[in-house]
Amino acid sequence: MNKVFDPFLGLFLQIFINDFGVYSDRTFHLTKLELIFECLDSSGVTLSPEKTIISFSKGKMVGHIVSKDGVAIDPEKLHRISKLPFPTTKKALGGFLGMEGYYSRFIHMFVTKTCPLTRFLREDARIPMEDEVSKRALEQLKSAFQVAPNLRTLDWNKPFLLYCDAFGEVMGNTLSQLDKNGHDHPIHFAKR
Repeated sequence: MNKVFDPFLGLFLQIFINDFGVYSDRTFHLTKLELIFECLDSSGVTLSPEKTIISFSKGKMVGHIVSKDGVAIDPEKLHRISKLPFPTTKKALGGFLGMEGYYSRFIHMFVTKTCPLTRFLREDARIPMEDEVSKRALEQLKSAFQVAPNLRTLDWNKPFLLYCDAFGEVMGNTLSQLDKNGHDHPIHFAKR
């Protein structure tokens, strides 16, 4: 998908695994769709008619809600995350962290918040995993998801803020921009 749509990424197209969304104001939308259809045709990629929705203002895409306000975590997924029990095995912990990791870009300092839990994935980790530090980390992580921001599309005319988060050999980062009120908002962007 990245290779096929490279010229359009972050300008008026976002990719979500094997789905994509084209966004613009009504004036130029048909022109942009025409470019996308030409690109699809020349690359040999086909659309699935039952998954194709044209001209919507808000919709679900691979666990996200996409709208003019940006990209947000699907509320159904947030509800599931809030109800997850403490994982008591390494396999359950790996599944939990995998699910959480899928949405990591929404959580400020995600790596730091998950560190008390990821330590149990090491081969020499002790069991039981349910100590006070881990329980607190899990609850803080669940709380962070409940207030996760919408990710906005970047504006090349505004300055960027880069937040870095590192712990040991792991690093994460968040790219943000200020809104008109001076509040910073994380940006959803496609990597090139």
